[in-house]
Amino acid sequence: MAEQEARIQWTDYVSLLLVMGAVLVGVWYALIWLDPATPVNPFPPQGAVAIANTTPLASTSGQAGGPTGPWPATWTPTPPARSGSTGR
Repeated sequence: MAEQEARIQWTDYVSLLLVMGAVLVGVWYALIWLDPATPVNPFPPQGAVAIANTTPLASTSGQAGGPTGPWPATWTPTPPARSGSTGR
């Protein structure tokens, strides 16, 4: 029991420094996530601004006026025919 005194060893200081560093890095990440243009961000955004589109996008359902693919709506890819098959 004499070895288990109430003194602080150097490993306790190292552990405390690592925990404090982890908390500080977490706060730093949270600050950058909340405001990417903050001065503590080493890689701030380069002026890219997201603009909300207020007009609806065109329908992709293949209806008149909407974009369509190069194939009909019911086209399903099929495996290539094997060479030498007789079709039976």
